[in-house]
Amino acid sequence: MDAAKLPVSPVSPNKKLNVLIGFFLGAMASIGLSFMIEFLDRTIKTEEDVERHLDMTVVGIILKQNSHNPKLITLQYPKSPISEAYRTLRTNIEFSSSDKEIQTIAVTSSNPGEGN
Repeated sequence: MDAAKLPVSPVSPNKKLNVLIGFFLGAMASIGLSFMIEFLDRTIKTEEDVERHLDMTVVGIILKQNSHNPKLITLQYPKSPISEAYRTLRTNIEFSSSDKEIQTIAVTSSNPGEGN
């Protein structure tokens, strides 16, 4: 019978293996959670979402102005992108009503409280 010898390295826990397993499980859990959050998200974010979920046609988008100064933007800055968006909206409404009378125009926002 031989005398008992102390091991040179610890038998358990294997720190490198535990860190590797923890990293792998954490990565898989975060990827799975990201996909689940995206899959369960039912909010409307794009024009295509509006048309697909609400069965309505988007005729124009007016982006929010950075300025808090209320002025007639199309008069003050006629060549600005926002002025062009208003002109595009007007043209789309005119052409969409050429064959039938418009009954309703919905003006909406993607965020609550916008437009106050």
